[in-house]
Amino acid sequence: MTVCIGALSLRSRSYVCVSDFAVSLSDGTAGMESTASKTTTLPEGWLASFSGDLSAYYDVFMAVVPRLTSPGRLPAETVRRELRAVYDRVRTHYLSAPAADPDWWQLAFLCGGWDDVGGHILTVDERGDRTWTQRGFASIGIGWGAAEQQLHRTYDPALSEAGLLARVLVAKFLSEGPFVGTRTIALATRADGGVHGLSDEVVQRVRERWEASQRTFEREACAEIEKGLAG
Repeated sequence: MTVCIGALSLRSRSYVCVSDFAVSLSDGTAGMESTASKTTTLPEGWLASFSGDLSAYYDVFMAVVPRLTSPGRLPAETVRRELRAVYDRVRTHYLSAPAADPDWWQLAFLCGGWDDVGGHILTVDERGDRTWTQRGFASIGIGWGAAEQQLHRTYDPALSEAGLLARVLVAKFLSEGPFVGTRTIALATRADGGVHGLSDEVVQRVRERWEASQRTFEREACAEIEKGLAG
C-alpha cells in the first residue's frame, strides 16, 4: 500500500526516486504511515525502494546487501541477479509456513543507479524481474497507475535533475489517496555516486507551488529543488 516512482535524467546523469511512507502489515492490509523510509541506499550509490510487507523487505534487504560487491562500479546485472535470487529464497521461506497463503504475499522492489554502461531502472516482484531503462521511468505500489499515467505525458529524459524531480513529485502527489500517504521522500543518485535528498520542508514548498499555479510551477519548483539538493 504505497507508491514508489523512479526516473532517469540523461541530461544530469541522475536517477531520481520519490515515494511515500505508508507500509503494509503482514496480513496484506494497509498500515499507517511509518517513520521508516521506503527508499534506501545500496552499495555504489544505487537506490532501492519497496512496496509490500515490511518484515519481508528487511529479510531481503539484509541478505542481499552483502552480495552486492564488485571490483569496480556495481553492474546493473549484478543488482538484478542477486536481488532476484534473495527475493525468491525469502518468498519460498515465507510461503513454506503451514498457514501461508500465496495471495497475501506482497513485496516488490524498484531499483535505480549507474554503472559503467549508464543509468538503469529495474523492478523485482513475484512475477519476475523487468528492466525499464529504455522507457526511463517505472513505479511500484498501489498508486502506480496514477503515477505512470502522469509520467507517460510528462516524462522527458532531457530534463535536468531538478526538472525531473519536479515532475516525478507531481506524479506522486496525483497518486495520493487512502492507501498512498502524503509524506514524501525524494532522493537523487548521480553517476558520480553522490546521493542527495530533499527535506520535508522543501517537498512541502514544491507541493504548495503546484497547488497554487500550474503556469509558474516548474520554474518555481526547480528553483526550490536546486536549492534543496545543494543544501
